[in-house]
Amino acid sequence: MNFALGKITDLKDKVSGYANQKAFEMMGDVNVILAALPDAGYRIAAVDVELGATTPKLTIEINIGKEIRQDKIKAVLEANPNNLLLSATLNALVQASNLQQALSADTIELKSVTVALDATPKVTVQWKEKAVAKTAAA
Repeated sequence: MNFALGKITDLKDKVSGYANQKAFEMMGDVNVILAALPDAGYRIAAVDVELGATTPKLTIEINIGKEIRQDKIKAVLEANPNNLLLSATLNALVQASNLQQALSADTIELKSVTVALDATPKVTVQWKEKAVAKTAAA
């Protein structure tokens, strides 16, 4: 019985060590992303880190400015050709920026853009009802 318990404890320690190693590897990539975003025209509103049994999950809430610097994005990508997380994140943000510019409804406005950095970055774009539209309808 103690033999099985020892094996489980060893496995748990190995998984925990792997998760910690992945967290530190990911933080190096995340530091590059956090440094690159303001130069490209994005403002960081919040950063959350979720640690679990496997790889960490980092969530960044971003405010998209009106003037996204495509030249700066290109320069950052060229300077970091092997940073796949950075590349996927910036490409997803460019798509979100293009979507924001394409949507021209008078009754809604961009609420938030959230990037979940995981094995594959995911960008969530949310709109909300404009305050002006609410008061006009009342």
